[in-house]
Amino acid sequence: MLSDEEIREATSHFVETYPSGYITRSEFIRDNQMQFGGEEDFWKRLFDSICGENQTKLELKDFLVTLYMHLRAPLEEKIRFAFQCNDLDSNGYLEQNEILSIVKALWKTTHYNEEVKAQQTPNLKKILENPNEEEAAKQLLALLDKTGDGRVSEEEFVSACLENENVISLFSLSVTAFASITVGEGHDFRTLELEEFSSQVAGHKGKLQMLKSKDGKIWKPYNPTEFEFYESLGTLPSNTYLRKMVTEYYGRHYILHEGVKTQYIVLRDLTRHMRRPCILDLKIGTQGYGVDATPGKVIQQVALCSATTSRKLGFRMCGMRVWQDGAYVIKDKPWGATISGKESMSRAIKLYLDNGNGPRFDLIKYFLPVLHNLLSWFKEQALFRFYSSSLLFIYEGDPEPGLEENKRMGSRKDTKRDSGSDEEEGGGQGSSNDSQPQHLSLRASAILTESHVSSGRPIVKMIDFAHAHPIPDSPPGSPPLRDESYITGLSELIQILEAIQLQGINIIGVPSSFKEGDTTHDMVKTSFLSPTFCNWCKDFVW
Repeated sequence: MLSDEEIREATSHFVETYPSGYITRSEFIRDNQMQFGGEEDFWKRLFDSICGENQTKLELKDFLVTLYMHLRAPLEEKIRFAFQCNDLDSNGYLEQNEILSIVKALWKTTHYNEEVKAQQTPNLKKILENPNEEEAAKQLLALLDKTGDGRVSEEEFVSACLENENVISLFSLSVTAFASITVGEGHDFRTLELEEFSSQVAGHKGKLQMLKSKDGKIWKPYNPTEFEFYESLGTLPSNTYLRKMVTEYYGRHYILHEGVKTQYIVLRDLTRHMRRPCILDLKIGTQGYGVDATPGKVIQQVALCSATTSRKLGFRMCGMRVWQDGAYVIKDKPWGATISGKESMSRAIKLYLDNGNGPRFDLIKYFLPVLHNLLSWFKEQALFRFYSSSLLFIYEGDPEPGLEENKRMGSRKDTKRDSGSDEEEGGGQGSSNDSQPQHLSLRASAILTESHVSSGRPIVKMIDFAHAHPIPDSPPGSPPLRDESYITGLSELIQILEAIQLQGINIIGVPSSFKEGDTTHDMVKTSFLSPTFCNWCKDFVW
């Protein structure tokens, strides 16, 4: 058995590394692959073998059992435990496909270096050095299969391992990895060259700051509910729209700084390729408190939503950073709280779109299709309710490269129009470029292409999931429950953006002489307002 001191030390280290008291299945798979290599499927099945099928969490008790097997178990008990871990279908035999799966994983782990090979017997060393995984698996099966029936029973396995302890080292490597992954060392603050994430426009003051590293990652202070949410995304089908709306997730890691360990959730930095990112944070939903809120938090959030536009519009502005005339214009939460209604919210959003030369109405054509798709998903989904979650809007605020390229692109489009060969823009809809006034074609072309060719495409993402909770099952015979709070805010935001876009149409030059119903008026209006606008930009950054 493990000594009391070993149990205390292991428990302390486990809880310190994983404050939630467990490791999720996807986290175990991801961390083992990162540290030891091997195929994803191998680590999935290993987790299931040790923790049990349909289990999603590895808890402290599972870790202590594995640690005992690794450090203190008698040899035969350790051998039988290794057999059970590698008998992936639990039928009492190791068969060709199981041994091949083991070989594929173990041959790729960092443990199998030249030093390890040198310690093996000639027969095992020959198998380890075989570059053909299928042949190596056959050789290993032949070494273990004493009866020649093409499979290895538990007793055959025990016998082979007792005769040659190096055999158990092959099959217990996964157990060793399993035991050691949970007590891995943290990242050193200086090695990562971390710095404060200066592009953050909202967040809780006085708390741990978000950090960024030079490898394009954001380090966000750990929150157990948010961690659970990110981990659960990996269980959803790959085509779930929610997965497209959330930035890439790299798991939880802790940082050692001046002897103190701090845990973080690591995410992709969406601004990493932008020179002057312009960022807008909108908190979506009429309700700001979740099911886990204390009475005090409920009172505070009800008051906040009533005092801001959250209750009236279904969303509020938490902050923005806009690059204008060589400097950032920054608006914070208190400023956002002064917004009182739809008109002042519209003015605030136009300020965000303003690069110093007037609002960038062209950006809205990127944002709206994403928001319409997200709204459609929300109307169908019954997975989560999102409280105090935000939509993050980002675009490149440095106009120099984009405008220069835009001039060249605009010049090519003008040439195509003059030659009458622009089938992509005019053909297929019964319209004629010759019938359009030249000044309208040029101005519409410029406004339609500016964002598309600028450095760093516009981005819309969902962020902040510290209060994202699963939706409970609806009563029998009732329709699925929906996140009406989020749907209300998202619908209102779409309406405001569409109204701003319509203002842009009037500003950029549809002459007053073109009345409703005129071909040109309808062409421009339809192009700007259709939620399915611009199939050519369907590869928009998710």
